[in-house]
Amino acid sequence: KPTGGRRSPPALRRPPAAQRRPIRRQPVRSMVLMSAKSPAEIVTEAMKILGPRAEERGIDALSPAERAVVLTVWAAGIIGNGGFRYFYEGAYFRKGKNHIPALAESYELLGLSDAARATRKSVEFFPIGLPDRGPEQTNQYMDGKSEKELDAFFGPLDRAIWAVDRDQILDTALAAVLARGSR
Repeated sequence: KPTGGRRSPPALRRPPAAQRRPIRRQPVRSMVLMSAKSPAEIVTEAMKILGPRAEERGIDALSPAERAVVLTVWAAGIIGNGGFRYFYEGAYFRKGKNHIPALAESYELLGLSDAARATRKSVEFFPIGLPDRGPEQTNQYMDGKSEKELDAFFGPLDRAIWAVDRDQILDTALAAVLARGSR
């Protein structure tokens, strides 16, 4: 800090805003691939960057590859913990939007067509348009169904998602899409 009314030397002063160069956002791909080795490490490092970015800017502000990372990792944790039933209790609906179509597209981008089909099929449990109205409606509808009905419909779909989470299939697909830098 200058003292005695003296100004900072020119080298220490910030240039006016018009003369400053914009900060280039380094692609997630290069930051992650330089810092991690295994597919699981790549995905973990990518989520440290992309998770907060998705929260701040919204999921639609991400590239398709970045969106695939965030949505599939997020869904794998929830569906892996309690199946599609748990997912439809509220997690699928964030910031006023149904993310099931984007999740299915993300699985397709990753080449995980069985998971994409299961995700699309899960919506068929509900009357047309009901998931778009939010989790209060999906919960109310599921509350009116028996455990047997819920298990019969969602069980096979849950297993399709769980299958890609086993043996790092999902992590390997995510690391590959990050390495390609698909936009």
